[in-house]
Amino acid sequence: MTSPSSTIAAAVNNCSLHRSSSDKTKKSWFCDRVTVSRLQYVWKIEKFNSFKSQVESPIFPPASKDSQIRWQIVMSQAEGYVVLLVKMVASNQSCVKFKIKFKILKPNGCIDDSLGKWNGNGSAQGSLVFPRKITLSELRSPARGLVTNGNLYLRCELTLMIDAIHSSPWEGLKIAGSALHERMAKLLDSGKFSDVTLVVQGEELYAHKAILSLRSSVFSAMFEHETMTENETNQILINDFEPAVIKEMLIFMYSDSAPNIEGMAGELLAAADKYDVEQLKCLCEMVLNNEISNETVLPTLVLADQHSALTLKKRCFHYIKLNLASIVFTKEWKTMLNNYSELIREIEAYNGCLQN
Repeated sequence: MTSPSSTIAAAVNNCSLHRSSSDKTKKSWFCDRVTVSRLQYVWKIEKFNSFKSQVESPIFPPASKDSQIRWQIVMSQAEGYVVLLVKMVASNQSCVKFKIKFKILKPNGCIDDSLGKWNGNGSAQGSLVFPRKITLSELRSPARGLVTNGNLYLRCELTLMIDAIHSSPWEGLKIAGSALHERMAKLLDSGKFSDVTLVVQGEELYAHKAILSLRSSVFSAMFEHETMTENETNQILINDFEPAVIKEMLIFMYSDSAPNIEGMAGELLAAADKYDVEQLKCLCEMVLNNEISNETVLPTLVLADQHSALTLKKRCFHYIKLNLASIVFTKEWKTMLNNYSELIREIEAYNGCLQN
């Protein structure tokens, strides 16, 4: 038998990532003022020992004026592992952020929390709960003592955050052309008065120390110290990037534009991070954000993590939470499970504006 119970606690919270509309930096990609409510539901899964493919819970909580958001849990298995899908079957909200904890009620009254918790975003399409590494055989094992007379009692604890207000990432970042930028671009292109050469995989690119120093703290440090090899030889050797990438970075440093960024945003992000060209790095994040899909989000997340692109990293987390039901079946997800365990833990823990 199912025995739902709910307690409602409303409050207005300011997101720790929040930036007001007057803040021109806009480094967070969304914020909110929210109402928080909590719901607890116990689901009795009958004949759990004979469960093979999929089983659905009743819809909860019962319809009422106070409960306009209703849920259903679906338990299935993939290659012997338990997968839980939480479906939002009715809602007066377009999107609801939430935290979920699943606990198993043992016959002796104790609680087993091996299924863990999950933070995410829900819509009418539902949200996949993180597929923990727990097998059906493990849950059924007599040694675990989780099954009561062939039945499994699953307690779902939901913390809901509604009435979220979203804002766009990097709002206010504008790259505008000017006559000065055009002349600076021509100066770079001509090589006139250049006093430093960037040797990129054997190809020479001519530049000016003063401009590089103004746009990059890394280049500035090279030229400030007389004993630095780059300052003595007036050459900077670069072998870890393609010439086209470094040339695009130079174009941006001179003209505040990156005409070829669409085809090299990932490589350009890495270069901007290495040489501390912050505004170019933000621009690369914008481009990569616009290109996120089920196929690209995980490689983009790895790239963002490697180069401390925090806004892009949060955006990837959010997209993964919204689309996890399909992402977990991609080959990229298997790569993440095998090679990026820390990022997997961060994905699980991420809950947007809802604080732990």
